[in-house]
Amino acid sequence: MITASPDATIRVWNVPTSQTTQMLRAHEGPVTGLSLHPTGDYVLSTSTDQHWAFSDIRSGRLLTKVFMILQISSPLLNFGIDVMLNCVFLLMLCNVGS
Repeated sequence: MITASPDATIRVWNVPTSQTTQMLRAHEGPVTGLSLHPTGDYVLSTSTDQHWAFSDIRSGRLLTKVFMILQISSPLLNFGIDVMLNCVFLLMLCNVGS
């Protein structure tokens, strides 16, 4: 399970033990939305800091962070990965190796 927090963190939880297994610090403001990549290895997050952040859940590493040119409401992220988010993931993955 992954949760977004107003303390600007993203937490990965071990549900059976109720323990945090990973804490990601990718934002400067409250995290307002999360979308898990289909592989379960990456998370795309939004925040009141007006950035998208693309993080590796396994390592806890922030891979890239970009300023949101378009203001997209965070409830969109709650519906899973749609065509737009797949495009964002693809663009960010292409930039990871750069």
